[in-house]
Amino acid sequence: MGRPVPRTIFTSYAVAWLYLAGFIVAEVVYAALSPHDQAAILGWASTNVHNLRHHPVGSLVASAFVTSRGSNSMLSWRTW
Repeated sequence: MGRPVPRTIFTSYAVAWLYLAGFIVAEVVYAALSPHDQAAILGWASTNVHNLRHHPVGSLVASAFVTSRGSNSMLSWRTW
């Protein structure tokens, strides 16, 4: 079993790489927004019953890319 070829790694996990790129873009754009606009995005992307009744697909897709920890959300996984 040899070393994996970088092209194989990228093509085998293309969906994961695309999601990661989309998440990073969404977080950068979200961090550039004003606090009022961030709150509006979070409210719209929330997956509560009210939003799921009015715009189910949009809120589910947006909630996959927007986190609720503000501009430091990309670093929230770090424990140190």
